[in-house]
Parts: sequence; C-alpha cells; structure tokens
Amino acid sequence: MKGFKRFGGEFEGKGSGGNNGLGLLGVLALLLSIGYAVLNRSPGWVVVGFILLFCFTVVSTFFSGGETTRLFTQRRDKYLALARQAWAEGDQSTAAQYLVKARLNGELPESDWEWTDACDRLKQENRSD
Repeated sequence: MKGFKRFGGEFEGKGSGGNNGLGLLGVLALLLSIGYAVLNRSPGWVVVGFILLFCFTVVSTFFSGGETTRLFTQRRDKYLALARQAWAEGDQSTAAQYLVKARLNGELPESDWEWTDACDRLKQENRSD
C-alpha cells in the first residue's frame, strides 16, 4: 500500500513517521494503564495511558529520521542561501559564519564544495593575518 510521498512513499523505512519499537512501548504503556485503572477502579489512569501513548508516538516520529532529516535539510538550505547572499554582497566573514551554521545542519551538496573551499581559504587567510 502506498503512503504519502512526503513521508517516504511507503509506511516503512526512513521517513515513514515512526519507530516501531517506541510505538510498541506506547501501546504497552496504554495497556498497562488500562489494566491498572480496571484493577484499582480509577478511570483517570486510562487518560494517563492515552497521554503516554501520544508522547511515545511523538517521540518515535522524531527518532525515525523522516521529520528530523527534513527539518535539518530546511535549516541547512536556509543558511546556505544566506551565505550565498552575503558572499554576493561582498561580506565574506558573514558568509563564512552562515557556512559554518549550514555545515552543522548537515552535509553540504557537491555543487557547493568549490564555493565552500574558497570560503575556507579566505577564513584561514584572515586568521593568519
């Protein structure tokens, strides 16, 4: 069965929006809290179980890699665009700072390697002066 293209195309693998191990922990927490609520006649524990299930689901989506990878890629592309703009305006030090931030958010594309090497050389020249 095909999934949404944005989330990897299938409901499995990287970008699927979930980690099965954490999802199972969430279901286990829900079942345990329902059992506790039935045994102790306190229905509030059912609500606690659903809250735990929700929390485990949210955490599993962040650890699955899909959404996290997308967020880091967006941030990296934003800093690369700002670095290119600063470089075009002649502000090399600002471009180098944005480039460092872009590198912290992921590996740079091959198309930018030549440009980043020039930025690194300029940065080293400024340090030696």
